[in-house]
Amino acid sequence: MSEISATEPNEAEYQLSDPHQVAIHRRLQLVGPEVADFFHDCCAIMPGATSLRSRTHLAAHLLREIDGRLRDVLEPLFGDEGRARIE
Repeated sequence: MSEISATEPNEAEYQLSDPHQVAIHRRLQLVGPEVADFFHDCCAIMPGATSLRSRTHLAAHLLREIDGRLRDVLEPLFGDEGRARIE
């Protein structure tokens, strides 16, 4: 049986170039490295940097993950009234 090993992503494959995306990525790092990675990967797959046929589905999943993490972080800052407004 072959062994599966995880490898680190190759940072040279895709670099954020849009200043707006760079700023969002930097701010998402404050929430957590996974959230920033989700955003980075979403930016990489959407303009067609990959040949994935399901890239819109994958991007939507990544965006849902980002949304969920942001809600987890921000919801405690709001009372019940604020929570109802953001849903």
